[in-house]
Amino acid sequence: MATVPDVLSWLSITSASEAITGDDGELSRVLDAVTEDIMGQCIPFANGVPSPVEQAIVMATARLWKRKGTPEGVMIFGPDGVIRVGAFDADVEKLLGSYNAFNVG
Repeated sequence: MATVPDVLSWLSITSASEAITGDDGELSRVLDAVTEDIMGQCIPFANGVPSPVEQAIVMATARLWKRKGTPEGVMIFGPDGVIRVGAFDADVEKLLGSYNAFNVG
């Protein structure tokens, strides 16, 4: 199953406090919440969690962790305008693909 070190590695940082104020315990709670949410959407797994689902959990956790520091979903104000953190991550959805229990067809 995905771990806090997996998420920190994906974020390219060595501790949660480098990402945004907080601690590894707080990141662990985010990871637990994302894991529960994603696993609740997936079909049951007979032989452990497939690696695409684990990667989706890591990516979604990192995204939600970074979202903590983005008021109203705004990540950057720059010369080209505003960059927003959207609610949908196409890469996570693609990784979950056929594992999603709510897929039709």
